[in-house]
Amino acid sequence: MKKVMVLCVGMLMSVPGFVVAGEGNLDKESAEALSQTKALLNDTAFQNGYMADPKAQEAHQKVKELTGGNQRQQQEIYSISAESFDAIVKQANGDPAKIQEILLKAQADPKGFFQSLPPEQRERIRALASEMDKKPSP
Repeated sequence: MKKVMVLCVGMLMSVPGFVVAGEGNLDKESAEALSQTKALLNDTAFQNGYMADPKAQEAHQKVKELTGGNQRQQQEIYSISAESFDAIVKQANGDPAKIQEILLKAQADPKGFFQSLPPEQRERIRALASEMDKKPSP
């Protein structure tokens, strides 16, 4: 399960344009930025070659390796990352410095980050990790 959490955090760290304002008080531009960032995390064309940032490319390659190329599992990792983005923005009240701080703490303590997520997301991560443990990747 730790590998899945580390990948989710990695995905969030690698998305360009990560800074947005808090979800509760979003102006039009901030709401659009949040929506676009979440859309990027779920866009298979972006995932499969249109990533300009080398960190994003590296994170995507790790996702592919961890899942053994299983497209459904890859999409689930991206989907969980997109939902985690919402949780992080809410937790930080949209403060870019706090968002960065949360992400850095998540990298250092994936278990603590996992515990900070809503129960539904934790269950999705557990289910995916369990599924991935049943079929070792090459």
